[in-house]
Amino acid sequence: MLSTFYDAEALQEKLRALATEKEQLLREERHLLAKQQAADAGIAELKAKHQQLVLAKELHELAAAEAGRRARDRIMELELLNASAAADRPRLRAAAAAARARAAAAAAALAAARTALDAVPRRFRQSVAAARAEAAKLSAEAAALREAAAEAAARRGAAAAAARARAAGLRGALDALREELEEAERRGWESALRSDLEQQRSEGRERDDRDAWRQRLRRERARTAACRRHCDSARARLIARHGPLAVERAAFARAVAASTAAAAAQRQPLMAPVHGGGAAAVTAAAAAAALQLLAASERDVISEVAVVAAAGGARTLDWDAFVHAAEASMKVL
Repeated sequence: MLSTFYDAEALQEKLRALATEKEQLLREERHLLAKQQAADAGIAELKAKHQQLVLAKELHELAAAEAGRRARDRIMELELLNASAAADRPRLRAAAAAARARAAAAAAALAAARTALDAVPRRFRQSVAAARAEAAKLSAEAAALREAAAEAAARRGAAAAAARARAAGLRGALDALREELEEAERRGWESALRSDLEQQRSEGRERDDRDAWRQRLRRERARTAACRRHCDSARARLIARHGPLAVERAAFARAVAASTAAAAAQRQPLMAPVHGGGAAAVTAAAAAAALQLLAASERDVISEVAVVAAAGGARTLDWDAFVHAAEASMKVL
């Protein structure tokens, strides 16, 4: 029994010693594995460095070869340039000699010309200088004439623009006068109708005669439209015969006649109502006064004023007579 116990204890001791040895061996194995891993990493790093060194050596060899090639190319280029310069040197020397010869010939020709000019009489040289001065003076006068022509063209353009603006203003005045004439005729007809109505009422003949008045108003409107068409056709004929300025002159004449009549109205009565409606009549005294006022400064519109004054007594203006009188004034102008 004791021997068996001692054997078991010895075995236990051996087992513990073996376990301790095992742990020590495991630690040594781990340590060796770590060393092996470090050695492998160092070997890999050395291999990478070796590859880099190989690549660097190859690049250095390539750079040296490229530098040698470039150096050889540069040497060949310099040799070619030197050879071409040596070949061109005689030609350049010949060209320089020819240039010097030409310069010497030009200097000789200039000296000969100076000698010939000194040999020319002084009077001839003075005449040449006078001719040059006259040419310069004529060129200056030509430039002044060109500037004057440009200024005249500018003035003509400004005058044409002013004339166009004045024509536009006169055209507007003509339209305004036509509208005023139509308004005056309409007011005259309305006043005549009112006066007739009041007269009928005063005589005791008041009755519902609206249809008759409407018919009369329609007739008057138709007559007004016909007069307007007649006016437009006469204006077109006047423009076709004498251009657009004829209409502006006629409008100016009508404006002058109206202003003259208004000025004379402050001294004596010029307007008298006409029974049956229509525009007011301009008296012969007003026409004579207008002609006397315009005779000194506005001779080109006397005929138009006379036509307006003569036609003012009618119920509507006689546009045919107006056109003929305007044509006569155009012939006078």
